[in-house]
Amino acid sequence: MVNRFLKATCIGLVMKGSSANDVFECNTEKAISEFSDAAASFDLRSSEINTKFQHLREYARNLLEMKAREEADAGRVLKRMMDRSKQVFDNYENSMSWYKSETNLDEIERKALSKSLRILSIMAAIRYDEMPDQIENVLYSSLMDRIVLNPSLQKSPMEAVLDPLAVDTWEEVSQNSTTLLKPEDCESLWMTFIEEIKPMVTDVKSRQDARRKTQSYAAVAVVAAAGVAVTAVVAGPAVAVNVGIAVIRRAMRM
Repeated sequence: MVNRFLKATCIGLVMKGSSANDVFECNTEKAISEFSDAAASFDLRSSEINTKFQHLREYARNLLEMKAREEADAGRVLKRMMDRSKQVFDNYENSMSWYKSETNLDEIERKALSKSLRILSIMAAIRYDEMPDQIENVLYSSLMDRIVLNPSLQKSPMEAVLDPLAVDTWEEVSQNSTTLLKPEDCESLWMTFIEEIKPMVTDVKSRQDARRKTQSYAAVAVVAAAGVAVTAVVAGPAVAVNVGIAVIRRAMRM
């Protein structure tokens, strides 16, 4: 049972905000409860039952770590980050903000990057306790603040020396945590992600530009129609048609 529960739910719940410890304890206690019910029909000493419980908890923890390491594979993490960014852009295109010309697409892009960075910080380590860590803050200050402003920005020699990601371990996590992605792994994954997401961002910007042009043509067409109506009254239908065609042609060249 513990095998089925942990494999099916651990990463999904952690990605939704539950701690690894909550997932571990919840599913392990369910398995222990079922084992206790089954053990009641056997003549087992308390020490034997407690030993079985301990073995079950150790097995569950090893299983959780194994599943987490599978999900922390660079390809899987990158896919999760790409999917999250796509979700942000899709939500934007399906919202009313998409039809407002004053909407700043750069803000939407930054939101998508921030959501993806959150995934990276979650997958960096298994947290077995409730102690807060600084992984997300370190990643944000080291990656978002530098790369979003200028993706091609090179580090100075001093910045390279002081780079908190140029190390093998996280200083910000408790001893009860298990590292899945080293700081340098996170930086490498992020740079790959930035390159992979560029076509997605370009496509969204292209669709937004096309929509704005369409809105501009529609607005000009409305003005042209009004002008044609006035001209028809003053100068007659033939002149009105010629004027309307000329106005629309000018609009198409904008």
